[in-house]
Amino acid sequence: MNLQRFFGCFFIFIAFNAMAGEDCCISGKGGGEASQELEEIVALAEKGDPEAQNTLAWRYQEGIGVRKDYECAAKWYRLAAEQGVFQAQESLGGLYYQGLPYAST
Repeated sequence: MNLQRFFGCFFIFIAFNAMAGEDCCISGKGGGEASQELEEIVALAEKGDPEAQNTLAWRYQEGIGVRKDYECAAKWYRLAAEQGVFQAQESLGGLYYQGLPYAST
């Protein structure tokens, strides 16, 4: 029960500190099949698919196919986390714990 309360408070905090208007541009590295896969992930994520949002966030966090951007990673993790994706909740918490969304340039 305490864990549920913690996550409830945590996500309320995030909602008030959200970077809602952020523009997370896609800058593909390479082309071909990998680029097409990224385009499909982006399309699904923008339509609200939580697994695609989580995958796109991970790509931003690691810089895979896109520029490494912790703020964009946090944005996509947050959207997936709000839909109940545990991995996104955990990853978002890790980013905030490390202060990374605010450290990127």
